[in-house]
Amino acid sequence: MNQKEVDLYNEPSPRYDVALVCLNGHIVNDRFVASPQFNKKFCDKCGEATIAACPACNKPIQGDYIDPSYTVVGMGQVPAPGFCQHCGKPFPWTDRKLAAAKEMADELEGLSPDEREKLKQTLARIPHKPVEQMGGRGVRELENTELYDDPFYRPEADRLY
Repeated sequence: MNQKEVDLYNEPSPRYDVALVCLNGHIVNDRFVASPQFNKKFCDKCGEATIAACPACNKPIQGDYIDPSYTVVGMGQVPAPGFCQHCGKPFPWTDRKLAAAKEMADELEGLSPDEREKLKQTLARIPHKPVEQMGGRGVRELENTELYDDPFYRPEADRLY
């Protein structure tokens, strides 16, 4: 982040800070700008490198909400988002989880070859829903009835944020 962006996040008005997240999806610091003393180049849970911006569009990852007019104690860290709110692309940790799920689909017992293929196709569509299937609209606006024919489709899975 350049100094102008840092100054913007340090204004005394309510705002979202930036999150620092490792490539496996662990939140390292949800107050990247307000509390830089907790920033780390690598995750202390898994050793992966950390990022504070989307690799696809270079916009900051939304962190904790800060309102200088009150103090909240003990709320914990914000969860790592699955997709960039600016460009809709999946973050690296989301891609990794989807790749692992696709590998597991091959190992699941009790599925017919057709069911296994449908599961893989469903998993392949997940990272593209926010941008491609929805024309840039919000996830909750999705009304795609073909998904209801999919035996692995769960409506709550569309609510990714």
